[in-house]
Amino acid sequence: MIEHVEKLRSIRDRIHKLFPEKGDVNFWSEYFLEGTRTAGVQLRALESKVRPQKAGGLQGVYFDLEVDGTYRQIHDFITWLEKSPWFARIITLKLKNKDGKLESRITVAVMAMQEKVRGR
Repeated sequence: MIEHVEKLRSIRDRIHKLFPEKGDVNFWSEYFLEGTRTAGVQLRALESKVRPQKAGGLQGVYFDLEVDGTYRQIHDFITWLEKSPWFARIITLKLKNKDGKLESRITVAVMAMQEKVRGR
């Protein structure tokens, strides 16, 4: 039984490394803003929606981002998201060509730390 508990703790520790220590909604908003600057895309909208799923001390959050740019800029932004050191996954991606510029709507799922868990 002790061996089983130790194995579970080890797995939990590996999973927690996929999430930033202070990964609340504000952290993620700033993180996505950094990505828009890095890729050179124009941010039109950034909205967060808390999801009802909970996993231990983590809370599911969806971020809807609307960004404009060239194909290369949008590609760079998506690549930046996909190569994130943190657990962030693109759920939906919609592209629209408007006057030679791409408009994109991206929904990204993340897990945010709940307030009471961060203090541990």
